[in-house]
Parts: sequence; C-alpha cells; structure tokens
Amino acid sequence: MVVPIIAGQGTRESQAKLSFSNQKYILPLSIASMVRDGYKIYYNYNFLSSYKSFFKREIPDFIYERYSYFFWASSTIARDLKIPHILEINAPIEARSRFGPAHFSFLASLIQRKVEKCTNAIITISGVMRDYLVKRGVPSRKIHVLPNGVDTELFDSSSAFQDIRNKYSLRGKIVIGFVGSMHKHHGVELLIRLAQDLIRERKELHFLVVGRFRDRRQFEENLKGRGVSEHFTLTGGIPFEAVPAHIAAMDICVMPNSNWNGSPIKIFEYGAMGKPVIAPRTAPVQEVIEDGKNGILINPGDAEDLKEKILILVNDSKLRKELGSKIMEHIRKHHTWKRNAERVIDIYRAIV
Repeated sequence: MVVPIIAGQGTRESQAKLSFSNQKYILPLSIASMVRDGYKIYYNYNFLSSYKSFFKREIPDFIYERYSYFFWASSTIARDLKIPHILEINAPIEARSRFGPAHFSFLASLIQRKVEKCTNAIITISGVMRDYLVKRGVPSRKIHVLPNGVDTELFDSSSAFQDIRNKYSLRGKIVIGFVGSMHKHHGVELLIRLAQDLIRERKELHFLVVGRFRDRRQFEENLKGRGVSEHFTLTGGIPFEAVPAHIAAMDICVMPNSNWNGSPIKIFEYGAMGKPVIAPRTAPVQEVIEDGKNGILINPGDAEDLKEKILILVNDSKLRKELGSKIMEHIRKHHTWKRNAERVIDIYRAIV
C-alpha cells in the first residue's frame, strides 16, 4: 500500500498530512520527509522483487533512468539482464534540500556514487553539471551534455492567441509574459518591483503570469501593496496543452532568474513560439541564447537590468520580431525532444 504524505502548514511549524485507511494524521515535516526518504530506500527492494514480471514477454534493449535519490534498482536490473543502462542526472545531490529536509545524506551520496559508477553512460543538461559530475569522480568520457528541448508540434508559432487576448482583455496591450512553476529561484517577484516604473513609461503594458503559485495570496498582496494589481493577470495552473496559446498571446517572454545548473524548459518553449526572450546570464542559458543575437541576457536577478532590457524590447517592435525569428530557428534546429531522443539512441549504439 502506498501512503501519500502531503506537505501542509501548522501553527508553529511546517507539518504534513499522512493518509492511511481513511484516517488523517498530522506529522512534523521533518518526520514526514524522513518517512518519504525511508520509503524510497525500501522501494528498491520492492521493485527488484517484481521487475521480472514486467519483462516476461520481451527484454528491453536498454534502460533509461532519470535519477531519483536513493534509487539503485534500475542499474542492478540492467546488470542482471545484461543490457546497457543510461542515467540522466539533472541536478546536484545538494539540491535535495529544495524538497524539504534532507535525511540520510551520507547514504544518498553513497548510492548515487554507486549508480554513477555502474551506469554505462550519463546524460546531463548543461556543461556546468558535467563539470560538477567530473569533480565527483565521474569519467568525462562517460558524460554527454544534452540540454532540454521542446515538442515543436505542440509549441507551434501559428497557435491561435486571440481567444486568450480576448479572455483576459489584452487587446491593445503589450504583454510581458512568464510561464512556469513559481520557484523562488525563478525570480517572478521581480516583475512586481519593476511594474510601476515600466507602466509609468508605457501605460499599455500588461503582465501575464501563467502557472501555479506556491503562495498566490502573498503574491496578490504584494501586487496590491505596489498598486499594480490591474496590470497583472494571474492564470494559475492551466492544462499543458493550453500553454502554447498563452505564450502566443505574449509580446515579450521573460525569465528573471534561474539556478546555476538548470536548462530551463521555458526558454525552449518561448523560443519555439518565436517570441523574444529575456533570460538570466547563467552558463546553461548561454549554451542556448547568444546575447543580442537570438535573445537578450540579464544579470541574474538584477531588477534594474531586467527593467532596462524590457524597455528596449517594448520600444522596438522590429527588434522583437528579429530576435523571435532567430531564437525560433535555433530552437527548432537544435533543441527538440525528437532530436534529443535520436541522440540518446546514438549513445546507446555507441555503447553496444
């Protein structure tokens, strides 16, 4: 039986709800996260005891695993079946703390090193992640850098957008947009700080923020405090298939900040839609965007720099069109999920 643990809020400390047999229990988040990590370790044994039933009819050519902390079963199964194992690692092990208290850290590191050693090839999303893995002792010949991509059939620049503009009363507006999860490192709050100054320059500006908030109430209170609520539309979470039409309704797409290692999927989606992109000058982003050639880069999290670059694009529709066209050409040529899949097959063939 799977016991779901859902993070919640307590009066004095973060807590979690534990559902079991229609009963709900409140646990401190530290204990709930320990149960979560303990279950991940146990899951290896559960999976190993049942995997043969998955492969009764046919053994796969190889196993492709996106690494999850504490999980070693896939590499063990690949060894037992005598097939290659390809491992995708997208974040440093220290990033575990983003998802709550991190327990059994020594064991987590030990397991990951074991899997890194046993796997036939490692795919990661950026050059800095490759360097990180090399410092952990992974041979560089084993590592392949494969930035994220986009489904260009879904993210088609011809997507209709008038319905979205009509729905949110955006006709006649210059729309600055953000799409994605509202993680702190994305810096979406910077848009609130900039809004007054930007609107003072161009009253027709409007901000379209698409995605689920971790604390929507606080974001809305910050908007009210700055007196800019009427210039923001917050859609909340929407179906993934509706994202392209929302991006199509934007004139300028922004990503105010990012972490040091990530390959942000949103810049690929923005680019595939032919939208001018403003993104942080991090190493992974610079592997995709050349400043001034197919996008505009800013100092990560720098509000003044972001404001300046937004105004440049707001006041130059020709530049918006030019940058949008160039990033779309680059993304569709080099960064599609189909192309990534073909490269994975090439890596597999090189192994065998």
